[in-house]
Amino acid sequence: MIPERYVAQGCFAMKRKVAVWTSVVIALLAVIVLLSACQYSQPLPDSLAGLALVRHVEGDEASEFINRLHGKGVTPESNVVGFYQGEAGKATVYLSTYRQTEHANDAYNRMARLIEGGNPVFGHFRTVEVESRAVAFCLGLGRAHYFFASEANLYWLEVDIPIAFDTIRDLVGHVQGNGSQQERSSRPTTNRLKFRQQFSTFAHAI
Repeated sequence: MIPERYVAQGCFAMKRKVAVWTSVVIALLAVIVLLSACQYSQPLPDSLAGLALVRHVEGDEASEFINRLHGKGVTPESNVVGFYQGEAGKATVYLSTYRQTEHANDAYNRMARLIEGGNPVFGHFRTVEVESRAVAFCLGLGRAHYFFASEANLYWLEVDIPIAFDTIRDLVGHVQGNGSQQERSSRPTTNRLKFRQQFSTFAHAI
């Protein structure tokens, strides 16, 4: 028969191992949650076409900011607004995340219809191809505007006209995971000249 003191020692050692492993699992879960929170808190790229992300807002503050621009409630529950700035100019990215992909597509189609049908703020509506993706384009308030849906996300880019093409190309490339900004800058784009010619025509029409 095993003496009671050995049994007690064995139970104590087992409990200590369980406690250690429990602590390790809790710590790992905490790290995963923290990393997930960090990823959510800044889902936008750190830079676009040489413009740095200087500030971003999310949650209620972002929702209020976007709704204030529209003069009414238009946003889903999850929203982020990123402000970019550099020597070349400024840009703002509005990102709204919907519960389902079809909701984001519905919002995209609704905005496209409203602008294409005639709008006091936005004009010269076109659908252009950027990184093999169809992107809605328009001009308004002296700036270029692009918007597109990707899965459950709806992106709207507002950017200074001289840097519009490079900025939207970087944003679409980031969303699609098409490599680094440097790779995109050196990658030949078959529609680039045609797009720039069309864009120049739109810009002169402001």
